[in-house]
Amino acid sequence: MTVGPIHDVEQTLEPGTVATKEKCVVFIAPKQVGGNRRRSIFYRTFYYDQTWGWYLYSQKDIRGGDAIQVVSQNEGVFELR
Repeated sequence: MTVGPIHDVEQTLEPGTVATKEKCVVFIAPKQVGGNRRRSIFYRTFYYDQTWGWYLYSQKDIRGGDAIQVVSQNEGVFELR
């Protein structure tokens, strides 16, 4: 895997309020496509929280609804349902 540049990300929460505690990481990693490995470019946005530290999340479908899987610097891996 090759990690590319890390960018500061701004997010508008409401008119006049901008959050700047996010980092977007660009990286190149192999991906299986039809039995072959191909280079693919991925983007991940990391967020910062005082309790969790740096974290990222993904939404996933589970039986009975949706869940959010969080990977946190301070809390490890956990799910919010």
